Amino acid sequence: MKKLFLYLTFFVFAFTVAAQTRLTFMTNAPRNGDAPKYYAFDYVDPGVAGGGQNWDFAKIVFNGKEIISNVGIEPAAPLMDAVNYNSVTGEDGYEYYNKINENGVELKGYTTKDISLIYTDPITKMKYPFAYGDSYVDFFAGEAHYLIVRGITFEGKYQVSADAYGTLRMPDKTIKNALRVKVVKTAVEYNPCSTIDLTHTLYYWFADGYRYPLVMMSHKEYQRSYEKVPNIETLAYYSPQEAQTAEENALGTMEYTAADFALNTYPNPFAGMTSCTYFLRKSMDVTAELYDITGKTIAVMVNNQKQEEGVHSLDIDGAELGLVPGVYYIKFTFDKKEVVQKIVKIQS
Repeated sequence: MKKLFLYLTFFVFAFTVAAQTRLTFMTNAPRNGDAPKYYAFDYVDPGVAGGGQNWDFAKIVFNGKEIISNVGIEPAAPLMDAVNYNSVTGEDGYEYYNKINENGVELKGYTTKDISLIYTDPITKMKYPFAYGDSYVDFFAGEAHYLIVRGITFEGKYQVSADAYGTLRMPDKTIKNALRVKVVKTAVEYNPCSTIDLTHTLYYWFADGYRYPLVMMSHKEYQRSYEKVPNIETLAYYSPQEAQTAEENALGTMEYTAADFALNTYPNPFAGMTSCTYFLRKSMDVTAELYDITGKTIAVMVNNQKQEEGVHSLDIDGAELGLVPGVYYIKFTFDKKEVVQKIVKIQS
C-alpha cells in the first residue's frame, strides 16, 4: 500500500522571513503567482538548536534534481470544492490546497492523478507572527483515497519551533541572522493492508529579504506494520534565487505595510474571475484601481471609500471589464500608502 499521508508539501512552507527574523502574514505568506525554484543536494547534519549558530553549506554539491513550486494555480481537478481554501500550490505533480490568512496557514488537503486526501482536522503549517523561541503543537486527522482503495484514515501531531538562529553560509552568499524553523510531524496511517508509523523531521532556514526558505532539509522515517526495520528517506534543497520583497513594475515599487494592510489574490493567473481579499488592521479610506501593463487605468474598483477594520473582498471579472490575456496591476491606496499586486489574465 502506498504511503498516502507522507506527502507533505516540502518546498512552499507557506511563510517567508521578515526583518529581524520575524515571520508575519504581510511579509511572509506565500504570494500567488510566485514560482520559487530549488536545487537538490545530499543531506547533511542540520546542527543543534540555539543562538549564534554557524551553518556552513558553502561547499554543497547539487545532484541535478530541480523542483519548482507554483503558488496560486488554477487546480486541474478541484476535488476540494467542499473545503475552505484560498490558494493552491502545484508542486512536482501535487496540488496542495491551503487556507492563508493573517493568523497563519492551514493545509486542507492535496490531490495527484492517483491520490486524493482531505484533512478533516487540517494541519496548521504556520502561525503569524512567529520568531525565535516561538513554538506550537497542532493535531491533525484525515482520510484518503488511492486509485480504487477506500477507507484509509490517518491522524497525528505537528510540532513547529523557531529553534535556532545564526550565520548561514551558502555557495553564493553568506547571511547573518538567519532563522531556522524545525518541524516534527508524527502520524499513523490506517489502511486495509497495514498501519504505517511516520516520524518526519524538517528544517527550514530563512533570512531577511528572502520570501522563501533558502535551505530545506527533510529526514523521514516510516515503518509498515509488517516490516521489521524502518525505511529512511532524506532530502535537502537549496534556493539560490533571491525572493522579491518589493516588485518593480510599470507603476513603481510595491510598498507593503504589515501593520495596517494585507493582501491576497486568488486565483492568479486567472481565466475568468479573480478575487482580491485584503485585511485592514484599522478603519481607513481605501481606493482600488486596475491598470494594464502600460499604466493605463482600466477601472476604479473602489473610490476613496471608508472601510472598517477586518477582511474585505473585491472581485475582478475579466469578461465584464473586457480584459484580454496579459499582465495587469491592482493598486490599493490607503492612508497615503500603496500596495500593488500583479495579476495575470490567461485565455479562457
